[in-house]
Amino acid sequence: HLSRSRFHTVFKAAVGKTLLEYVNGKRVEAAISMLESTNLSPREIGERCGFASSSQFYYAFRKITGKAPKAYRNIPTCH
Repeated sequence: HLSRSRFHTVFKAAVGKTLLEYVNGKRVEAAISMLESTNLSPREIGERCGFASSSQFYYAFRKITGKAPKAYRNIPTCH
């Protein structure tokens, strides 16, 4: 029986991040895994990870990792 404001305050004190930062971090972790293991486009991955738009996905991804989503794509090298 917590108000929304109180929940956010308690959550941040316990976890050290806001709820949105925490959720976006988990979404980006899932996106990294998908970028490394699938051929889905970054746009498709962002949608599957729960981002409402490509721009939100790219913004959160870059904010958390410091890189664009394509930087995590495994690109095989030819020898």
